[in-house]
Amino acid sequence: MRFCADSCRRQFHQAVLSSAVVGVAIQTGIELATPEKLRVQTSLGPGALLTRASRRFRANCLIVGLVRPARSDRARKFKPCSTQMRSPPCSTNLSNRCDKPQWKRAQHGSSITHAFVTNWSCLRKIVFPTFCYRHDRRGGGLGALGEPGSHRRCNSGCSEAVVIPTLPTASAELRRWRLLSHPQDRHCVIFHVLCLTAYACAFWLYRHPTVAGITGLWSRIAFVLASALVLGWISGIDVGVNFHNHSHRPIFTSQFVNRWFGRMWTFSGGWPSFFWEYCHVTIHHAKLLSAEDWTLPNHTADGTFENFQRYLFTHWPWRISMHLWKDLSARQSLRYRSLRELAIFLALWSIPFWIDPLMGLWLWVLPHWIANAFVMNSGMYVQHAGCVAKSPAKPVSHSTVFMSNFFNLTMFNIGFHLEHHEYPRVHWSELPELHRRLKPVLVEGGAHVVPYGNYHAAFLLAGDDDRQRRFREQDQRYDQ
Repeated sequence: MRFCADSCRRQFHQAVLSSAVVGVAIQTGIELATPEKLRVQTSLGPGALLTRASRRFRANCLIVGLVRPARSDRARKFKPCSTQMRSPPCSTNLSNRCDKPQWKRAQHGSSITHAFVTNWSCLRKIVFPTFCYRHDRRGGGLGALGEPGSHRRCNSGCSEAVVIPTLPTASAELRRWRLLSHPQDRHCVIFHVLCLTAYACAFWLYRHPTVAGITGLWSRIAFVLASALVLGWISGIDVGVNFHNHSHRPIFTSQFVNRWFGRMWTFSGGWPSFFWEYCHVTIHHAKLLSAEDWTLPNHTADGTFENFQRYLFTHWPWRISMHLWKDLSARQSLRYRSLRELAIFLALWSIPFWIDPLMGLWLWVLPHWIANAFVMNSGMYVQHAGCVAKSPAKPVSHSTVFMSNFFNLTMFNIGFHLEHHEYPRVHWSELPELHRRLKPVLVEGGAHVVPYGNYHAAFLLAGDDDRQRRFREQDQRYDQ
């Protein structure tokens, strides 16, 4: 029985990947060299060699599709990743770890299927979305936090096979000792280190006021206010954007480093890492714009969001703390982990108060409130204001796209928010290319695209009816 189950899993997984590679290649114009061998490496162990014949391999494309392993020529049709897929006919999980219904957070990053293309002229990473089974036993499954799968509400989901060219000089031993999952992730690490350094400098200047020329009460107040604003702004970016990317695509290859770096990442923004991931991935992405998505503003009687200022000042920490308490305490499988992560967070978060309680209040708590209320909350509001839940009639109306080049350059491409919700596992550095390929779909579907960034959008939505009307206007380049 065990042999039959393993054989069934292997055949199903190979068929899915084979169909995805061939079908998406046909749609996007990618051709595989002759003979081109795809070595499939999954959690099931060494995979088989899949051979596809064609003339050559084009490496200047980013794959953005999902195809069904259909019985007929439907496998050649391009299907968006949002298509609801049926669960595999096999009831067993695709992983060898079938005895554990939940995976730890750190295992989420290693659950991707990797296929290595033997082509020496190709140097670009290409993402082939495919899908895999995701079970949810006894209501304890965590979706993307628990097992491989998309951030969708259904039990079947979408993950990705990351196709990376295998260079002749890049041995498996060197790849195993590589620290970062993606070369561009070094910017995430640098930004977080700079954020912690900024806090350390502010603390030191507060403890040594004469060095900064702080001699009186008013100069100290000015220093505290200026420092809190700057620290709050960079903390909001560090957690709401930088760690956000890590929660979808862990930046390290080591599970241990991902887990502990994540804990050291979010405590400087007033969050336990597990709580933030639960809110964003398990709630927001899986239940976007539904009544169960309590990370977004409340809806009024006419279906619109509540007042902008009301959401900013009531959501964090009051409203979100109540929802977290109800959710995590009601799920027995998460109680112990929640308490453990909360204890680790409190131990780290209390460090400034041991140095100077007053300093901890003004240069630690106040920046965290600014980061959550004005940076992260305003971003959540503008990204989905005026949007509707995804449906066949409106498939791309669930998020707003912000096209400001400067904003996306300095904010890890967070402006491509609709593309991110459609393909949450695509790396943040590849979102502009993904947007370029999805542009015809966005224009045809009537997606809301604006030519500025989040901050200007928050200014418009916080104003009167005329300013809110300007926010609803479409970028002329995306008019139908």
